[in-house]
Amino acid sequence: MYEYRVGERLKPLELVVTHEMNMRFMYGVQDYSMFYQGEYAAVHPALLYNMSNNTRSPSFKLPENMAEIHTGEETVFISPALVNKKLVFTWRVLDKYLKRDKTYMVIECIIKENMNKIMERKMTCTFVGGKILG
Repeated sequence: MYEYRVGERLKPLELVVTHEMNMRFMYGVQDYSMFYQGEYAAVHPALLYNMSNNTRSPSFKLPENMAEIHTGEETVFISPALVNKKLVFTWRVLDKYLKRDKTYMVIECIIKENMNKIMERKMTCTFVGGKILG
């Protein structure tokens, strides 16, 4: 595969989900639950899921003309995140392998608020286009 190695970490993303950002997202997905509104609102879990894609890492890159295709998923929501709190998203390459002549990569994302784990996610992806190096 190209440049990512097993054990490699992508640059973390620090994000504060504001009340306004959370409200825009929940209205966008048409989820009007009171759980995501108010002074002590929880961040909408689908917003966390969206922001945890490895493409959100400031250091994520692919070779020219290459695309990543999502092929598998395991997600565990551990605790709600609260609006206006700093969240840290970290990514680590867990595995790389060949299957049916295609290269696959498994990436773990962990979201924390302070030292509290909010979500764990394992994404499996493959790649098309570009030049894949062995």
